[in-house]
Amino acid sequence: QAEKLKLEFGKAIIDSEDKDEKVWLFGDLTIGDRAIPRLAIYQILKARIDELFGIVKKELVEFLNPEELAAGVVLTGGVSRLPKIAEAASQRLGVSTRIGDNPSWVRDDLRKPEYSTVLGLLYYGLTAQNTGEQNIKKSGILSKVANMFNL
Repeated sequence: QAEKLKLEFGKAIIDSEDKDEKVWLFGDLTIGDRAIPRLAIYQILKARIDELFGIVKKELVEFLNPEELAAGVVLTGGVSRLPKIAEAASQRLGVSTRIGDNPSWVRDDLRKPEYSTVLGLLYYGLTAQNTGEQNIKKSGILSKVANMFNL
């Protein structure tokens, strides 16, 4: 239920008009359903976002110089679907931040940000072995994976 609330009502930075809003736990008005302040969801998310980008900043501090990182940071993965996450990351990391996009050659049903890492690993695995004139033997499941990338 927490995941559903996060996806439906969560934001990385809350708007002033959302602070007083209440959302329903289940949304079906049955026994046990209750209103929850949207501010409470935001406070929980803010703590996790601050923790996440605090760890990133600590580990990558030497690479986060805005003058040397002109392109900024690109966010991928499921967290990138959270509204205003790029702004929150930019504030915490001190560099420009944007949401990444899966390449157009990835099938539409696999273009969700949460698939970015596995798609990148699959693509790397398929193309790293396909150097020069060698060709991947495309049979069975490998053929299906290769077709996702138009290889």
